[in-house]
Amino acid sequence: MPKERYRAYHAERAKGGVAMTMMAGSAAVSKDSPPVFNNLLVHKDEVVPWMKDLTDAVHEEGAAVMIQLTHLGRRTRWDNAAWTALSCRLTAISWTSSGRP
Repeated sequence: MPKERYRAYHAERAKGGVAMTMMAGSAAVSKDSPPVFNNLLVHKDEVVPWMKDLTDAVHEEGAAVMIQLTHLGRRTRWDNAAWTALSCRLTAISWTSSGRP
């Protein structure tokens, strides 16, 4: 979990005049989306007070805050155990001049 220094960094950017700052990089929205880059786990309740404090500090300086929410899919690596490759079958469609197949 980011600490006071991270909150202060974003507040200082806002104080310096940025219109919007992005916190937490890419934050994982679900426990079935395993973190791979030390992502913030926003599906945990414990993160809410920290996010509120950071957001309030940035808003006090007149800037907006955004966060990128991410779900990394079923697997984050191809070489994990029990990994199953998925494929799709492409079917060619012939379109007529009427726009119908």
